[in-house]
Amino acid sequence: MWYKVRFYLAVISLSFSLAQISLAEENKDVKFNLGKVTVTATKTERVAKDVSSSVSVISREDIEKSNAKNVAEILSSVSGAYLYHPYGTPVEGKMSLRGFSPYGSERVLILVNGVPLNSGNDNYVQFTKFPSLEDIERIEVVKGPSSALWGGCAMGGVINIITKKAPAKPTYAIQTEFGNYGERNYRAEVGGGLEKFYYRISTGYREGDGYRDNTEYTRRTLSGSLGYNPDESQKFILDFDVQDSHTAYAGSLTETQYKENPKQATSPSSGYLDSSRVALHYKKKINEFNSIEALLFTTDYGYDYPGSYRYLADIDAIGGEARYKLDYPIWDMKSSFLAGLSLKFDDVDYAYYYKTTQKINEHDENLFWSLFFQEEITPLEPLTFTFGGRYDKAEYDAYRHIHYIHGDGTTASKIFDKFSPKFGALYRLTKDINVFVNIGKAFNPPSSYRISTSKYANPDLGPEEATNYELGLKGLFFDRLSLQLSGYWMNVKDEIVSEYVGGATGYKYYNAGKTRHKGIEVETNFWIGEGLTAFFNANFQEAEFKDYKVSATEVYDGKRLPYTPKRTFAWGLKYEHPIGITYSISANYRSDAYSDNANTYIIPSRIIWDTRLDYDCEFKGVDVGFYIGMRNLFDKKYYEYMTSSGKIYPAYPRNYIIGFKIRKEF
Repeated sequence: MWYKVRFYLAVISLSFSLAQISLAEENKDVKFNLGKVTVTATKTERVAKDVSSSVSVISREDIEKSNAKNVAEILSSVSGAYLYHPYGTPVEGKMSLRGFSPYGSERVLILVNGVPLNSGNDNYVQFTKFPSLEDIERIEVVKGPSSALWGGCAMGGVINIITKKAPAKPTYAIQTEFGNYGERNYRAEVGGGLEKFYYRISTGYREGDGYRDNTEYTRRTLSGSLGYNPDESQKFILDFDVQDSHTAYAGSLTETQYKENPKQATSPSSGYLDSSRVALHYKKKINEFNSIEALLFTTDYGYDYPGSYRYLADIDAIGGEARYKLDYPIWDMKSSFLAGLSLKFDDVDYAYYYKTTQKINEHDENLFWSLFFQEEITPLEPLTFTFGGRYDKAEYDAYRHIHYIHGDGTTASKIFDKFSPKFGALYRLTKDINVFVNIGKAFNPPSSYRISTSKYANPDLGPEEATNYELGLKGLFFDRLSLQLSGYWMNVKDEIVSEYVGGATGYKYYNAGKTRHKGIEVETNFWIGEGLTAFFNANFQEAEFKDYKVSATEVYDGKRLPYTPKRTFAWGLKYEHPIGITYSISANYRSDAYSDNANTYIIPSRIIWDTRLDYDCEFKGVDVGFYIGMRNLFDKKYYEYMTSSGKIYPAYPRNYIIGFKIRKEF
């Protein structure tokens, strides 16, 4: 108990010390934009600094000036995030927030324009389902349990990818990019509008040979949005995304193999993936006080992994959400009320093969529905309270036929339900500085795959539940320093963990009795002057088992959860010259982490440096850009991913990209 008290006192003291220093400053020349908008934290448009949650917003400019090849890489500098490529390829990866291991049950809800991407059978999100970076307008990251608005999967937080909308004027853009290891990327985009209609269409093709033997990949995308505004009070937007990809895998290495030749392929294989997403959004402002929003979507995801163990899947989902919003004062107090209904149905077909003999068929039908509400009220002008909750119900029906066992197969049904409340308060110390506190509960039912994997049934697997306490400060100090500071303490009951058992499935899933997650997160940007800015992000966390008895002889109490480094830092400098030159250099540090629950195998700490140079200009009315970037500048030999049995997947050595882009608006 005293540890918790000292933890919060330290955060409170630092928060108010910084606030008092800032209040002494008189300079009005604000160097940073504090008006970044988020729609994810409250399901309504709010300025990020004015919500009682820890929120990071990555802008279009941030994306364009980065060396990132995908969403995971652009998120790697966000404090509290842990992202890595498990198989050493840039098109696949895993992620976590706030000390949740990426394995077990996926606990980060991934959205594109509010549409969930998490797979219907195991909650996992393939990185190939993400939009291309060139199609993204901004990325919003809400850290901490968010089940009160978003339901299951949101234990660690929510990542909402907002894609570009159609331009008002006719526009075209072309981009080409080349790099070592056969990296090639081609993009084209057109858009425009005509009276009440507008559109945007983009297509892309990316390929590479990979760093290791047998790690080539290709990816093709087609995406866009169509809009129609009948009048000023309402709008329709149809957005879509279609992708297919092929990725080859080299397999894992022993430590000896890694030291001898990290490029070698020990167990070559490959996979084919395709996905589609179509969503219709409707917004209507009824009058000054009332508005409604509706969403209908369908997603389709399929993959085929040939090899000794072959996996095939076809996962379809259809769903929607309806929301009503009332902005009306209560006894002269500013008030905003939100209520809604959410539905999602998954249809999952799975097949497992060993060589050419089919072994297991699986068919799952999953229904999720929920009711939620939220109230934001300002009893006094500097103080805003936010409270609400969500009732979730998950219904699973699974059929599984194991061909080498006589019989007609088995059918199982499971139902989980829970109400998740939340409360938050935000106090405005000044117009630029806010302190906040929030308390909330989170609920995450086990996926149908976790309940009964291909060979190892887990009928007693229960839902995860978390209670989170958070205190933070955000704002602008000295008119130069943009800061977000937060501390959290989270108790988790029945966290789902995995143990490697070998065979085709590889893992079996269990509920650990209790785990605890606590940490301090810092995100800063500092305007030095004359076009020079710096950033520093840090995360100090502890995530460990508090009550997990594996067997009579194995007790994991006090051991760290896998893939949860105690410290992560990201820092860098960026210089922008008026003639159009931008140069940046940055670094990313992670302390060591374990790859298994027993804390036997260690992934060593590492620092990776990146750099990039851009030149943007206008030539005869056309925006032209050239850039060159380099990742792993000092050619660090390292690995991000190790299996729970100690096998290694090497990370990329030094690699570079050279690109050219043009954009014309008529």
